[in-house]
Amino acid sequence: MKYITLHRLSEYFVELYQEEGMISLLFSLASRYQNIISKELNFFPILWIYGERATGKTSLAQFTSLVNQEEIIKKYHINASTSKQIIKPFVNNNKKTIVLDEYNDLNTNQKHLLKGIWDRSVYKTFDQKIDKIIDMPIISSALVTSNKTPDDISIIHRCILIELQNSGFNESEFFEFVDLVLNINKPLIKSKEKQIEFVKSNFFENYISFKKEFTKTINERYLSNRMICNLSVLGAVYNLFRDHLCFTKQDLLDEFYFIIHHQESIVRQINKNIIN
Repeated sequence: MKYITLHRLSEYFVELYQEEGMISLLFSLASRYQNIISKELNFFPILWIYGERATGKTSLAQFTSLVNQEEIIKKYHINASTSKQIIKPFVNNNKKTIVLDEYNDLNTNQKHLLKGIWDRSVYKTFDQKIDKIIDMPIISSALVTSNKTPDDISIIHRCILIELQNSGFNESEFFEFVDLVLNINKPLIKSKEKQIEFVKSNFFENYISFKKEFTKTINERYLSNRMICNLSVLGAVYNLFRDHLCFTKQDLLDEFYFIIHHQESIVRQINKNIIN
């Protein structure tokens, strides 16, 4: 099959998922270089896709994870997993995107785990082979699907929330898109070392520049710095790859404004409910 360009892939994401497709594709590109990004920033954003049933949440999650790897890896259902089982894929799959499917009502322990994934915490485990406790750093990004937004402010501040309302996919279109996403990997891998050096040399400068511009444009002091930082990661990645994407910076900024104000409105409602 003929390889497709990143530009063509971005057209597919936008055609099928509109603004949510832009965010998902940038998240997948950021995840490809998450070791560089998290080393610079000591965090990495979580993408939270929510919506009613049959709106295409799981399909978009799988497509997003595929851009960063060559196969759909197992989906993890947090409500059916122990803490150890949930953390395991994040420390065993280097630079992958782990899909946490149907992340709905979170208990305290599960919220703590999500915070640790954002913070890139180092977990400790006992290695029986060498008979000692070893450090296990987080090395994969998290993509969550849910039927609703988080009900915890600290989780909202660590996430980029996007809502899906309609899915136009049928089964044949799903597998066609999977083939397209898989065929973007080989040309990207071919120039892997060159791209790594490019991102390593230019990411942080672009992150600082985008964050400064974005913060100034918003001009609202009450907004969460963590949410601004999360979106600035995607903004910096856009700047690095903009010549290979079909959407403009203004398209992206418009969606960023919507996301951050939507998330702040959710936070205000949670605070209001606590007071009442």
